Amino acid sequence: MKRIMKNLLHWGMNIKSIKIREIDSCTGIRIELHNANLVLIVGSKGYIMCSYLNMETADRLEDVACIVTGV
Repeated sequence: MKRIMKNLLHWGMNIKSIKIREIDSCTGIRIELHNANLVLIVGSKGYIMCSYLNMETADRLEDVACIVTGV
């Protein structure tokens, strides 16, 4: 968590809040930024991310991922 905050601050992000929730074997992370929310759900076999993140990078790294919009 501290590493995430440090990186976001390093990038000049205006962070309003960070919320983390554990549900079964998944971890949900919501980072409330100035203009949009960054949403990520991490599971045992892959993750779901909002369109704020880059799908091409996930593909290049051969990660299992999908993008949801309107969150």
